[in-house]
Amino acid sequence: MEAQQYLVIQGEVAKIVKIETAHEIGVLIHGEEDYYRGYLTAVGDSSIFIEGGEIQLREISAVRIYKPFFKTIGVAQRIAAGGIVGLNGVNSLLNGYRPVLTESEMIWAGVLFATSYVWDFFSRKTYETSDGYRFSTINYANLEP
Repeated sequence: MEAQQYLVIQGEVAKIVKIETAHEIGVLIHGEEDYYRGYLTAVGDSSIFIEGGEIQLREISAVRIYKPFFKTIGVAQRIAAGGIVGLNGVNSLLNGYRPVLTESEMIWAGVLFATSYVWDFFSRKTYETSDGYRFSTINYANLEP
């Protein structure tokens, strides 16, 4: 049986977030521009392992948590917008309706498509050291009985 391991994000105002292993995260290293993205595979005393690569906690300037549920909603909305245009357009062409797409169908599809990008904002949360967050680890395997 494997012990529970967590990356702990603690804010200045007692906000604590625990990220368990096997969760997808992104890590921004000091001086880098791009996030190193992958699954948290293990934690050490002062480091984390993302898909085998070790990153020291002191090197981290930000941690990003990904929430795939919200991303999925946004993608589904974009598909639905295309479906409204495609299905109603084909139906109108086959039955000889004019106009092929009504104003309300175009508005509905446009609103679905535009608002689908709002979900991308909710699909990730970033915790930065410049905002007062600190990173630590918990490894219950290291606790003495």
